[in-house]
Amino acid sequence: MDGTPFSDDRAWRAVLQRDARLDGAFVYAVRTTGVYCRPSCPARRPLRRNVVFFAAALEAEGEGYRACARCGPDAPIARSDQAARRAAAILENRLSSRFTLKRLGALVGLSPSYLQRTFKHLFGLSPRAFQDARRLALFKERVRAGDSVASAAYRAGYGSSRGLYESARSGLGMTPSRYRRGGNGETIRFATRATAKGHLLLAMTERGVCAVTKGKDPARLVGELRAEFRNARLVLDASAVRPWLACVARQVEGGPRAPPDLKESAFEFEVWKALCSTPRGGVRPRGGPRTLGPTRGARLEGRSRSAS
Repeated sequence: MDGTPFSDDRAWRAVLQRDARLDGAFVYAVRTTGVYCRPSCPARRPLRRNVVFFAAALEAEGEGYRACARCGPDAPIARSDQAARRAAAILENRLSSRFTLKRLGALVGLSPSYLQRTFKHLFGLSPRAFQDARRLALFKERVRAGDSVASAAYRAGYGSSRGLYESARSGLGMTPSRYRRGGNGETIRFATRATAKGHLLLAMTERGVCAVTKGKDPARLVGELRAEFRNARLVLDASAVRPWLACVARQVEGGPRAPPDLKESAFEFEVWKALCSTPRGGVRPRGGPRTLGPTRGARLEGRSRSAS
């Protein structure tokens, strides 16, 4: 594959894995169909002997191949990124609304499947999971500002108390009312870890993870934890927290790129994805809800959702 730093073997592995991170780095064409695609194309994988790689769409077209109608390899990546960012803005500005991929795609000019792939490539989450993460973040912000649970839930876009409590299981580690009382009655175990992108702090109760923060100074992160959960009992317990902290660290260090104006929000999304997914190359921590010990992590009941 002339003109790119990738070998054909690496390019083929990307095709097999539908690796969206290499979209724009090359395209592959199929001799038997006359079509060329992005690495992430969802179409049925062709036979290796029928595939040829090109550094750019124009090269493939110069050889007589036509662009795939499903993945749009002739469309600039930047344009699809912009569409995904518009979709994110729509979701964040209308947290109380539910959008199907078809409806959201129509609003930003992308097909449902292409919007899903582009959105996850940019943010690391599906549109629905993105909206769930932002809704919970706003709820926490409003509660810390003094709103009642009901008022904060309404302002964050929760249509019912059931929706709030389902979301709380994967992001609060306690009931919403107990969160509002500064974690009163909770024992919170925490630890910090240095990563290539700064220090991480992860804290969890018997119900699940209640906080993940990032910063340059671990002591400041601990101070912020104490301020947020002012009435909880905090215990430094690296052995209990280690499995989840390692999971989040891997996700954050290898997480998706993000637009400059969404860097901090993107961290929330990366964490949300890590907490809703099985750790890469590892096993999801098991156990709970029960007292955390050296070999048992608390159960985390977040669920990944593939569509909006």
